[in-house]
Amino acid sequence: MNSTEERLRDALHGVARTIDAPPSFTAPARRFSLTRPLAAAIAVAAVVSGAVSLIDERSSTTGQVFAPPAEPHRVAVYLCTGNSANERCKGRDSTERQRQAIFDKLSSLPQVKNVTYESKRAAYERFRQLFSDKPGFLAATKEGDIPDSFRAEVEPGAIPEIKDTLTDLSGVDRIVDETAIREAARDASRN
Repeated sequence: MNSTEERLRDALHGVARTIDAPPSFTAPARRFSLTRPLAAAIAVAAVVSGAVSLIDERSSTTGQVFAPPAEPHRVAVYLCTGNSANERCKGRDSTERQRQAIFDKLSSLPQVKNVTYESKRAAYERFRQLFSDKPGFLAATKEGDIPDSFRAEVEPGAIPEIKDTLTDLSGVDRIVDETAIREAARDASRN
């Protein structure tokens, strides 16, 4: 030890001799309750057991675990208009007779669940609702630009056969697989 350390030690011993009793340094009693952790553990156990029972019940009845409900497959059959690019339309709107023949053929297919007709006006109104936040689209499109169509809910995998059956009918401009478009848009939004 050097002289500075010796002097500090002597000073501390001298001060220590003047203290009658050392102070009491007891820590306050710690209050620890199991109520909260126990309640949390019970809640977690309840949630886990509920989830397990749902998974078990769902998988035993359907063979799937929490599968989202399948969206219906949809096809749109757009009809000829005066501005159709399809040569078979010959620059004319589809006639009432052609529309009826297309509806009858589409409705008679066993893979088709239901068919609805959408007029040019209804298609334009739906377009205005879908693109209400896109003023450029609204300004560039007027009523009549969007063709009337038949929209059908079909069984999965039936769209190629429906296209083959309807493509050559008079009054059909084009047939669009709306399910494929919806899936492509969903995939694009994920990336």
